[in-house]
Amino acid sequence: MDQQTTVLAQKNKVREHIQLDSLFTQESIDREVEWFYGPLGLHEFYFIGQSPENIAKHIQSIIAAKLVSKASGHPTDIKLEQHSENEAFFAARSNVQGKSTTRQSSENGPTEVEQLELSIEKQYLSGSPQEWIGDGVRSGYQFLEPNESIKMQKSQYRLQCYRSVGVLDPIIVPYHVRMYFLQKPDFIDPKPSTSETSIQKLADKTFLKRAGDNLKRVYQECLTQAIQQMTPVFHTDIWTEKDQVEMARVTIAYKSGSTHGYFSSIADLYRQLGLFSTRKYVEFFSNGYVIYAFYLQQLQSSQKYVQSLAKQIETLVADASLHFVLPRTSLTPMLRNGLLAPKPIAYAYAAWKFVFHFMHRLPDAYNVVATSLRGHDASAMKRLEQLKTTMKVNTYTESQILEHIFQSFSIVNLLYDEFESLHAPKLSNSPPSTSSTLSALRKSTNSEQALLIFSLFHTFNKSITKTNFFAKDKSALSFRLDGEFLSETEYSDKPFAIIYVIGSEFRGFHVRFSDIARGGIRMIRSSHAQVYLNNVSSLFDECYSLASTQQRKNKDIPEGGSKGVILLNQAHQDKADIAFQKYIDALLSLMLQKVNGEEELLFLGPDEGTAHMMDWASLYAKKRGYSYWKAITTGKSATHGGIPHDVYGMTTHSVRQYITGIQNKLNLNGNGSKGITKVQTGGPDGDLGSNEIKMSGEEQTIAIVDGSGVIFDPEGLDQMELQALAMKREPISCFDSGKLSSKGYQVLVTQNDIRLADGEIVENGVEFRNLFHLRPSLTADFFVPCGGRPSAVNLNNVEEFLYQSDGKTLRFRYIVEGANLFFTQDARLRLEQAGVILFKDASANKGGVTSSSLEVLAALCMSDQEFEENMQVDASTGKKPVFYEEYVKEVQRRIDQNASLEFECLWRENERTKIPFSVLSNHLSERITKLSVEIQDSILWDNVQLRELVLRQGIPALLHEKIGFGNFVARLPEKYTRALFASQVASRFVYAVGLHAREFAFYEFLNELLKAA
Repeated sequence: MDQQTTVLAQKNKVREHIQLDSLFTQESIDREVEWFYGPLGLHEFYFIGQSPENIAKHIQSIIAAKLVSKASGHPTDIKLEQHSENEAFFAARSNVQGKSTTRQSSENGPTEVEQLELSIEKQYLSGSPQEWIGDGVRSGYQFLEPNESIKMQKSQYRLQCYRSVGVLDPIIVPYHVRMYFLQKPDFIDPKPSTSETSIQKLADKTFLKRAGDNLKRVYQECLTQAIQQMTPVFHTDIWTEKDQVEMARVTIAYKSGSTHGYFSSIADLYRQLGLFSTRKYVEFFSNGYVIYAFYLQQLQSSQKYVQSLAKQIETLVADASLHFVLPRTSLTPMLRNGLLAPKPIAYAYAAWKFVFHFMHRLPDAYNVVATSLRGHDASAMKRLEQLKTTMKVNTYTESQILEHIFQSFSIVNLLYDEFESLHAPKLSNSPPSTSSTLSALRKSTNSEQALLIFSLFHTFNKSITKTNFFAKDKSALSFRLDGEFLSETEYSDKPFAIIYVIGSEFRGFHVRFSDIARGGIRMIRSSHAQVYLNNVSSLFDECYSLASTQQRKNKDIPEGGSKGVILLNQAHQDKADIAFQKYIDALLSLMLQKVNGEEELLFLGPDEGTAHMMDWASLYAKKRGYSYWKAITTGKSATHGGIPHDVYGMTTHSVRQYITGIQNKLNLNGNGSKGITKVQTGGPDGDLGSNEIKMSGEEQTIAIVDGSGVIFDPEGLDQMELQALAMKREPISCFDSGKLSSKGYQVLVTQNDIRLADGEIVENGVEFRNLFHLRPSLTADFFVPCGGRPSAVNLNNVEEFLYQSDGKTLRFRYIVEGANLFFTQDARLRLEQAGVILFKDASANKGGVTSSSLEVLAALCMSDQEFEENMQVDASTGKKPVFYEEYVKEVQRRIDQNASLEFECLWRENERTKIPFSVLSNHLSERITKLSVEIQDSILWDNVQLRELVLRQGIPALLHEKIGFGNFVARLPEKYTRALFASQVASRFVYAVGLHAREFAFYEFLNELLKAA
């Protein structure tokens, strides 16, 4: 049967379906069916892809719409909707009439078609509600119900969109129409293997049946490439139709869910270029990827659109690649209205958020008070520092800054031009002049507020040292900043570099205090609107503070301190993994930009919400071609060469050095450790808690608090039972209460109204658990926090924590902090003032830091094959290489050694100066890190004998025996080797001579070092 006969047969069936309903006269049915198949000018693919029954429904809807338009006197009101379980149909008046350059105005918001496409995208193409698309500042999603976005069910329908060639009715409705047909996919294989790439297995059955061979080939090429990358794949074709009209097809493939609002935002782009679509298609594939196809023509030429179609398509692809990063934001109306082009829009978005984060100002009174306290009252000054965060105010909200951007598009274009002249790739090496920008701003702005805001845009431009903005493929924008713009009042220590990252689901920072640095990446979620607003306001300060703390903790190792934070937009709390992947991709875009022929050395570790992504990040760095991919992340699984801290008790190894150090110094274990009592927070289900139990020897643990509750026995908890729980990593709720003495008890968070042995009634298990560490009757020799909430003991409750019921007797005499931040610094100082011996977290729990550094070292110096053979545990059998097992033991030995050296130094300094351990710990870190920086750039490196001696001491013998010392040094980047040399010399010198050595002591130390060789 030829095509003409097939169409005629279909037309007759359509007519029969309409006649069956008896809604219209035969004359109108015949007229409308002939018009629908002829003058309306729908593409033949529509008729191939629809059943006669569906076509009949569509025609009936259009007839009804015409009648309504005629009756109402509003011929523009053409809006059609039909829904069924697996299909949907929509129609609306086209923005473009004929090929005229005149469109429907969008000054008052999106047009009918734009609104319809946003709605279709929300309901059928992504599952993301329209009001949540983008940053939410303009639409106010932060005021919606919490977690509502997670309840939305994602819908992924095939879409076909056709624009009619003819008008609906020359008299009644003289307008072109767009029709949208949606069908739920019927996949060949709904649950394919992760390795499957063939569209013959992944595509919808109808698509495979009706698509031509050439289209299948294009889709297969795009899909195969998209699977290999995080960014979209573009394919373009241009040809001339029979009527001599040029036509282009732009095909886009990417992983569904890796951005939002992308389908509708592509239309924003091509409309601004003077193009319109005759057809659009969306095809989902069962492996989670999606392909868009846009069939585009030029509008009739005008002064605005003078480029060739080929040039317009080239521009569209470049804009769409950038638009993938930020497809729909609060600034989108400026694009739709033609005020800003895509690049200035993306720039303005990044600069807008920069201004918000760095426009914080401390009240003037802060400097006055700080000046009077500094050097006179250290305790009060410390409290003022802690108040600094709450004293900060956002000079303007994001919404207020946004309004200035809307009112000043010409200034934004001026600032974008400056940004482009400074940072776009160019042939000339001479930097452009920017001196005229501020002058132009002063002349162009009409308010002090606007001048302040746009001056910070200018500061942003000048502070950037690297960016991926102009890179061809990117999933998020990243900017490396020099940090000189930071206020000295607010940020006393200047970071070496700040990396600022912006993506469609998140924003983030990475702060580091030295060229080579390591620290964790933290994912920050927000349970509801107010939490999000608090998180976004404190985002940079949190990152800066965490990096600063890490810098002090990293004193023994080559890497300085760093930290990364990723804040999920309130609308995208379910996109943590995607946000992390884009963040890493954006960091790598900068790290791979070589300076003096070298890639940047950044090492990233696990933190809240990211531990499960370390393997992925390492493998992705390899895929991107990063030379140090094996070392880029620590905390990897053992099958990828990682050394799990919890399995080998790395952090606890250093904690135990302080506990046993105290016992030895004070002769507490003269009769063994049997008589020593201990309370710990953090139970046998956690890393620190389980390993503290395993390594405690005969110490008598009388109480443990964990997430499940409290267990207490003044006669000592059964050690065998605790060991069994620790081995299985089970909480204390699993403790056999039958093994408690008559005075012991177990109170779980799920329990209420529990009677204790002394008759006390516990009304609420959660409250009892939360406040248990403050009970006056709870007393022991040692208190070892291995878990718990930050600032659990602070200035407000430290007196409760200090004393027993008599208000005089100390509850605990010795405290070693395993967990971070359990005590605030002012609480520590009060405890030490009262006579408690306390070692803070930055000193006591640095074992994990040492382990991670040595994990990095092995990855840096081994070839891929050596690393696989010696550091990777067999995934199928779990068998560990012999070298791996020996190396783990060496790591533990070095952790013990470093912790012991620092403990001895702190003990000596405290005996000599009586300065609290909590203060000495900070001084020690600052002294070592400062000296290390000075040594790196000194002539000491040129002393070959000293260099080799220090490196041999600093490098585990196992490593250079395995690969040879010469190979070892040759394979390491020189700046890393310098940092290793400097940290080794600095830490050993300070540990040996203390904090107040004579000036000549360093020379004597080096002399003795060389003599010993």
